[in-house]
Amino acid sequence: LVLVACGPFTPSDSVAFDPLSDLLGVVARDQPDVCVLFGPFLDAKNEQVESCQLLGSFSDVFRLCLRTILDSTRSSGTHLVLVPSLRDVSHDPVY
Repeated sequence: LVLVACGPFTPSDSVAFDPLSDLLGVVARDQPDVCVLFGPFLDAKNEQVESCQLLGSFSDVFRLCLRTILDSTRSSGTHLVLVPSLRDVSHDPVY
C-alpha cells in the first residue's frame, strides 16, 4: 500500500498542524508500506508566516513539523519519502 499526500499541511491562516495530525493518524491506522509526502510542509504563503507571527524561527517550526512526522510514523514500519516544495519556508531560493 502506498499513501500519497500533498501539502500544505496547515490551514492558510494558521500554523496549527491539525491536517497533518489527521493524516498521521491514517498512517498509524493503515500502516502503508510507503508514505510519500509532498510539501510545502511550512508554506511561505501562510498568513502567519508572511506576517512573522510564529512563536519560533522558521527553522524551529519546520523541525517541529518533521519531528512530528517522524515520531508519529516510527512504530508503523512505513517508509517515508519527503518531497520539498519551492513554497517551503526552509527552501533556499536559487536563481
